[in-house]
Amino acid sequence: MACYAMVFDLLGHEIFGDCGFGADWTRQSRLGLFTVHAGIDYRREVREGDSLRVTLALQRHDDKRLFARLDMHQVEQGYLAATMAQTSLCASLQTRRATTFPPPMHERLAALM
Repeated sequence: MACYAMVFDLLGHEIFGDCGFGADWTRQSRLGLFTVHAGIDYRREVREGDSLRVTLALQRHDDKRLFARLDMHQVEQGYLAATMAQTSLCASLQTRRATTFPPPMHERLAALM
């Protein structure tokens, strides 16, 4: 089970980076996305060496939170292996406390919805 969480975490970081919430954003803004909830639904087994594809769908957001669903598909046979519901919080890296998304990121989130 831990491997599913690891795959979601690693590939989720890549996808969030592609959406503008990556390392460059973190360095420039001194903000980060902290996961405050992640619930995984295991649907079907995957095995070591299977090719996997993870997709991310932004479901909604507010001033401080981002709600997303990630799906893990086994590529060769085309089945849905697992899903993850994730809630992330915008947080200041200096204070380690929740803060609002800056206006450019609100616009970015709206464009991605």
